[in-house]
Order: sequence, then C-alpha cells, then structure tokens
Amino acid sequence: MSDDRTAIMSARALAPGYEILWYTIHEVLGQGGFGITYRAHDRNLDRFVALKEYLPTPFAYRHQDYSVKPLTGDHHENYAWGLGSFLKEAQTLAKFGHDNIVRVHSVFEENNTAYMVMEYEQGENLASLYKRLGSSLDQTFFERTFFPIFDGLEQIHAFGFIHRDIKPANIYIRENGTPVLIDFGSARQTSQQQTGEMTTLVSKGYTPLEQYSPNYGDQGPWTDIYALAASLYEGVVGQKPDESLSRSACMLRNKPDLVQRLSVNQYAGFEQSFLDALIAGLALEPEGRPQNLGGWLGMFGRTSTTLPPVTQSLARDAARDTGGDTRTAPPGHFTAAPSKMAPSSDPVSQNLSGRGDEFGSMDLNLNSDDFDAVDLADDMERPATGIATARKSKKSVTKKQRSQSTKKKSKLPLVLSSVAVLAAGSLAGYFFLKPEGSPQAVTAEMVAQLPRPATAIRTVLPKQQVLQQLNDLLSLSTFYKQASDIDSANPEIRSGIDNGFKVLQEVAGNWHASRHTEVADRIAQIASTMPGSGQQKQAITSLLQPTGELTSLQRVTTMLQAGHIATPEGNSVLDEVNKLSAQDYQTLKQSAEWQSMMLRLRESAIEKMEKSDFVRAALIVEAALSLDPDDAQTLRLQNHLQLN
Repeated sequence: MSDDRTAIMSARALAPGYEILWYTIHEVLGQGGFGITYRAHDRNLDRFVALKEYLPTPFAYRHQDYSVKPLTGDHHENYAWGLGSFLKEAQTLAKFGHDNIVRVHSVFEENNTAYMVMEYEQGENLASLYKRLGSSLDQTFFERTFFPIFDGLEQIHAFGFIHRDIKPANIYIRENGTPVLIDFGSARQTSQQQTGEMTTLVSKGYTPLEQYSPNYGDQGPWTDIYALAASLYEGVVGQKPDESLSRSACMLRNKPDLVQRLSVNQYAGFEQSFLDALIAGLALEPEGRPQNLGGWLGMFGRTSTTLPPVTQSLARDAARDTGGDTRTAPPGHFTAAPSKMAPSSDPVSQNLSGRGDEFGSMDLNLNSDDFDAVDLADDMERPATGIATARKSKKSVTKKQRSQSTKKKSKLPLVLSSVAVLAAGSLAGYFFLKPEGSPQAVTAEMVAQLPRPATAIRTVLPKQQVLQQLNDLLSLSTFYKQASDIDSANPEIRSGIDNGFKVLQEVAGNWHASRHTEVADRIAQIASTMPGSGQQKQAITSLLQPTGELTSLQRVTTMLQAGHIATPEGNSVLDEVNKLSAQDYQTLKQSAEWQSMMLRLRESAIEKMEKSDFVRAALIVEAALSLDPDDAQTLRLQNHLQLN
C-alpha cells in the first residue's frame, strides 16, 4: 500500500527539551532530505552546539520511539550505507582545524542513527548580505570572502570529499569578519559515483549539469568550483546565473549561452582577469572548468589565500552608504548525506528530488506490512507532527521519564490521516479517559480559566501537510519538465515523472474534490505542469471530478458505530473521512455517533490541559481537528494552546 504518510513521519524533528546523551534540543536550525540540524545545549560544557542528525527522508522515517528506521526491508542496505558515510565524513571533517570550514567536535550513534556535533556559528550569510548591500560590494570584498574558502575546501578535496551544495546561504561571515563554509548537506567521496537511486541535491542556479545526471559526467572538485563561481557571479552581477539545464537547452538549440563574458566596462573596479576567472568556473562541461581550486585560484592571479578578513565595520560602512542594516542572520548548520545508494526495487525512491532548497522529496511508497503490530502499538510519548514545545532543561523529556510514563498512562495516539500514520493505539481509547456526564460546552470563558502552556504549542493538520507536500511536488514538476525537454528518454527522469503521477492519484483518491478544493486545485496545477502521457493526465482529471463517489456514507458510519475511529489502519474513520463527498460528510456530522465522538475528544483534551499535560492535549486537539477542522469548540482549545 502506497502512503504519503511516510514523508510526514520522516520529517518529524525532535522536540525542544528532548535529551540525547548530555545534549538538550532547543530548536531546529535547518532540515533537508538527509538530515535535521538542531541548536542544542551541551550540558557538560555549558555551551550551545549545532547537532546534525542523520535522517535520510528518501528511505527512512522517524519511528514513534524517536529512533530512525529504514522505510522498508529494501531500504536497509541504503540506510546502512548512508549511515556509514555519515560517520566517515564526520570523522574526516573532525580532523580539520581550518578556520574557514565549520568545525566538527564529535560524532556518536544513538536512536539507531548518528549525530554530528559541530561548532555553533553565528553571523550573516552571503545571501542576506547580497540582498542588503547589493552593488556596493567590490573585488576586495569577494577576494576576502571567497579565497579563504578556496583554501579550506581544497583541503577537503584532498581527502576525497566534495561539498555539492555551495551557495551564498551556506557561506557565513562571522562577527569577527572571517568567512566560514557550512552545510555539507550533500558531501560525499568523489570515488562514490551515483547509481540508479538518485540522491541529487538541487539548488537552482548553483548546480552544475553533472549533479542532475551522471550522463553529463563525473563529479569532483570541478563540481564545487561551478557552485562557487555561481555564488560569486550572483554577488558581482546582482543575480544568480541561469540554471545549467536551461543553459544547456539553449546551446542544444544553437542559441547563445545565457551566461556571457563579463567586461570591466560593465563592472568598474574589477580586474578583467578576475571576471574571466569567474566565468571560467561556470563552464557547462565539467572538463571545461578548472579541475582544482589551486588552478582556479591561479586564474585569479593569486597564489596565496592569506587576506585580511571582511570586518563587520566594512559591512556597516557599506550598510550606511546604502541605507541598509546590520542584521545578524541565523546561525549556520551543517548536514551530511550519501549520494551513492545501492539499487533498490522501490521505484519511488529512485527520483531526482533529493531534498534541495527548491525541490522536495515526497513520493515515498510503503507496503502494508512495513509496520508490524509492535510498531503500531508502541506507546512511547512523543510530539505529534507539527507540534513544537519549549521546555526548560530540568523538565526535559528523558528516556527514564518516558519509560515511567508509559507504565502509568494509557496509549497515546499520534494524529495523522491519509498522509500520516495514527499509531500507538486507537482514538477510541480516549472515550474512557473521562467518565460519562453532562456535556460541557467549550466556551471562551471556560477556556480562559484553563492553564496555559509557557510556550505556544502548534498543531498542524493533515490538509496543511498535504498542501506543503504538493507545493514541493509542484517545484519538482518544473524540474522534471526542464529535464524532460533535454532528455525525454532518460529512464530515471521517466521513473520520477511516473512516480509523481502515482502520488497525485493517491492524494486525489484520499481527498474528495468537492470538499477539499485547495488540494484539488493544487493537484490539477501539478498535473498540467508535469510532463506525462495523456492517459496519466486523464486519470487525474477523472479522480478530481466531484461527482465520483469514492467511499459510501454507510461504510464510514458503520466504522464510527463500531468504534473504528483510528484503527485498524486503512479501515478506520480517520482513513476514510476525507474521501466522503461534501454532502455525505455533512450528513455524517449530524449523526449522534459523530457528535458523541467529538464531545469525548474535547473533554479528554480539557482534562489534559487541567493537568498541564499540554503535549497530550495538543495531540487530542489535533486528532479532533483532523476529523472536523471547522469545529468551533475545538478551535478554541487550539487557540488556547497556541497562546492566541
């Protein structure tokens, strides 16, 4: 059974307050397709660090006991390979003491995955600085910023690693003026070439052709040189270069390259040799670029990278000249990921997304037997999707506390719908949390008397999650269109397109168009953008017809009467309710069984809030709103938890 829920599960970050070894999670700094980076407090040394967790969403997910697991048995080999690469990379980078490469302090294994402990960097990234200072930046600035990065990265290359995701957002200017390269989110050894299971990381404008497909050539130091040149080009010209795929398409049609030679007549204050070296790094063909950073540096007329740092006073002076400010950007984060994966029989994992900034990973398949009874019944406490709670260290969720809690309390459901698993027990269990009694109306006055959490607790409903996933697929569909225009017969591109339509069919079948017009409109937009056959597009059109009945009212009513609110998986109210037409859904909401269910959910949430058990209360509220997002009384409870 294919289920979009895995994409949601995979992306779940550890909650603020969670403790792992002597580190306490405070917040998420960044999240990509291969891991999540947190700001964490090192209680031993009383300092903040950046903690990178290996969590490759193309083939792994967050289990309810906080561990990370492969999606299916077919993904075990890939997951183990990636974990080994993550550990090896951390061990290699920890040997470096270069001032312009983010420092790795240590690495450890926990939760069936690994964590990299890095320096917590603060400063302003080039993306922000470019936007703020614009054309006031001169050649000296770029030399002081990029040449030290060249030096540090050249040492990384000497160990056989390449970065693969260099862009202005990943280059920071520290408060002392020195540059530092962060986010090795796609780093890998140059000897590890891509296989059929693509893990391409795409940052539009900065990615060379060979990262889209091995058909364009091998990856190596020249791959990072292209990204560095693109980052430099953006600062000099004022906009990033055109996407390499678009440039290639123009040249295939005998049109001029979209990136042309820069002249000192246009860019006063720059040496022609500097501008020519910049453009040399943007050559489309890998073999046409400088093959190493030392050679490229020589083209700039430099043999040493020792230059004075870019000071904050320089930036402030420029800001005053342009009316800008001197805001400090969020601290940098560092990620790691494999790129060579063993072939998998799961076609959905063989896509081109890889989770870059512009393209997300979402078309993940899961067989019905991938979770056994133990997986689905585990009652460990954990935050639900989209719920973030801030707790002080002394109230952090420890393993011991979680273990004790599970002995005392009933099973806690994790709220999900057609795109997320509801594991850890049935919602029907909530019906016994509070004795029968007179219905209690959830008025604004009553809610105001309830305890309030110290920090807002956010609930994210399934429709919001689905729309975000569809937004990712919309970006991905644009990429597939560009790639298909260049090489429509490429089997990897065709596989990705086919999987995209499979996802659209699944979502369209689970969200009835007559009730969920936003979802239907987004699906239609993607289907029109994604290159595909007429048959594929017609299948989507048929599913979006609001007259098509996908689930009978009688079937869902029977589930409700039997108490099958969330289980068995795939055959419960939560699985089927979004498939109902608008008319049938309104009929169901008028039934006594439905109103009783919603009443019990609200009462259970109130009971938890009265005990200041806000995380559990949020889970119940999220469950109720997943079933009825317009329930006014439950919305009052949600607003209370979110401190609105």
